Amino acid sequence: MSIVEYLRLGAWPRDLLHFYEYPRHGWPAWRVALAGVLLAGGTLFAFRQARRRPYLAAGWAWYLVMLLPVLGLVQIGAQRLAIATPICR
Repeated sequence: MSIVEYLRLGAWPRDLLHFYEYPRHGWPAWRVALAGVLLAGGTLFAFRQARRRPYLAAGWAWYLVMLLPVLGLVQIGAQRLAIATPICR
């Protein structure tokens, strides 16, 4: 879910928050399924185009690898996305 959420925020930066918490009752099944389809479809498209457009596969792989530290695979705290916020005093 986080990869698709980062893609959405990168393409349409609206409703930005300093803290993104998990939904109280979990993710709806349709959103998880849609995120999986989008992720698998984007990956399949990028790597099928790799022979003619190698920059697509390289860019997609780079994007996925760079997201690994902030995906929340190891959960620390209650946030679901890692967003940098300035310290206000």
